[in-house]
Amino acid sequence: MDSSNSKLLDTLLSDKINLLREQIQDIMNEIDLRKQLAKDTIAEIDEQICKVKTLLYEPDAYGTPQGRKTELEKQIQTLELGKQNQKIKCWNDIEGLKRELRQTKREYREAVRRASVTSSTLLNQRLK
Repeated sequence: MDSSNSKLLDTLLSDKINLLREQIQDIMNEIDLRKQLAKDTIAEIDEQICKVKTLLYEPDAYGTPQGRKTELEKQIQTLELGKQNQKIKCWNDIEGLKRELRQTKREYREAVRRASVTSSTLLNQRLK
């Protein structure tokens, strides 16, 4: 392999390694962002649950009519279900991102290995 081809190969491998490194960082940022989004969403749902429970347990001057109480309990159940669904969706999203991260890390390690093998082969050829 001549010098220009080896430089081209080194450049290509270096670019691929840099691209994969950036992708790894982007995926890790996406995971963190998704975790924060889920945390914020669940906090909002918990706040809504607290408001409905306050209405449920603080009756007005005439007491809480049974129909209204049942409606508020259904709202709480719906909010709890939404919270549970949010947790499941977050887990699925993060699991998909982690799969992508593992794959990208494998590609990164392979590219680094190729670059080190190529560089050492080229270095040995130059020394001869």
